[in-house]
Formats: sequence, structure tokens, C-alpha cells
Amino acid sequence: MKIMVVDEFLEQGKPKSIVLKHVGLARSSYYYTSTGTKPGKKISQFVYDLENNRHDLEYVLQETKKLLEGEFVDYGYYKTYRYLNQEKGLKIGAYRTYKLMKEHNLLKFQRNNTKRTSRNWVKDLVPNVQNEFSFLEFDIKYVYIQGTRSNAQVLTVLDVFSRWQLGQYIANSIKSEDVIRLFEQIFETYPMPKQFIVRNDNGSQFEATIVQEY
Repeated sequence: MKIMVVDEFLEQGKPKSIVLKHVGLARSSYYYTSTGTKPGKKISQFVYDLENNRHDLEYVLQETKKLLEGEFVDYGYYKTYRYLNQEKGLKIGAYRTYKLMKEHNLLKFQRNNTKRTSRNWVKDLVPNVQNEFSFLEFDIKYVYIQGTRSNAQVLTVLDVFSRWQLGQYIANSIKSEDVIRLFEQIFETYPMPKQFIVRNDNGSQFEATIVQEY
């Protein structure tokens, strides 16, 4: 509206500087021409890690897909964002993680609307175990540490028959070597048989070659 008033007075030969001053319109606003695009900073196509190495969004996408393909992993965007930050050391925000996952149909509600036929699901959630120390379950959970405002990992080993906790290991990040050390502690503490079954969620720590060979 102000620009229309300015144009009307300019057509009458009034000085431009005086007209703009009286209508309270800045020169930059009067001369502004829209580019047809939304204002703001252009979204970067890269993210950086803690060592300032640059990674493209395809790398982030593949790491996200690899995480979500794991057994029993049903993460939403926020847990995925924490994983990319803490486990992969990527400097990416929660909202950007959400946008990336939404664009590629990886959000929780989007995944639940698609059928997966290539996965072998566990058929017996509670196996029929006849005696103690014959069937163990290994599982890693995240716990929030208020003091450091970060997550820690807790590896727990249960005897399925008695539901007795045979051992635990807590660290910021659990590696395959830690799984072996926990095995050793259990062997030193309990009268383990020569053969027994171990079930886990196929995490990278358990699938590692050194753990399988051990």
C-alpha cells in the first residue's frame, strides 16, 4: 500500500527522498525486488564429525538405514539423532535428522505402514528352557546420565531359566572386546556347562568376528 502511495506522489513530481521519509518507507524496501525464493540460509548438503571431517548427507542416510535395519531397533527420529551424535560423532541436529528421515520415509509411523518380508523374526519370545545356564540372553540398553547429560550403554546377561542376572557392563560405548571380558567374568563366577546357547539382538558388538570366534 505504501509503495502505491509513493508511486502516486512521484508521478506528481515530488522528490523521492521526501516522499519516502513522510510515508515511513525505507529506500531498501521501496527498491526491493522478490527473487521468487524463500529467504534464509541455504541448507547445507554436508555434516561434520567431531574431528571436522566432512560427510555428505548420503553417508548420514546410509548410517541411519543401517541402524534401523538392526533386530529389535524401532527408533524414532530423536533416538536416531542421539545415535548419530554419540555413536557416530556427527554434528547433526534433531530437526535435520527428522527432515532427512521424513524425506526418505524412515520415520517411525512411515515404517510401520510398510510391510517387511525379508526379515526373520523370532518365533518363540520365551524359549522353553529346562535347566539353568543352558540359555543366556545378552542385551544392550541406553540409560540417561543426568550429570553428564548423555546416554550410557548397559550390557546385561540373563539366565533365561532362572531370570538371574549373571553380569552387567556399563560404559559410554560398548565394544566387542567388552562382550568377551564380560563372558570371562561370568565363566569365573558361575559353573557354566561346556555347551550353552546365547541369544542377542545381532548388534555389531555381537556380530564381530572376534566374538563369534570366541
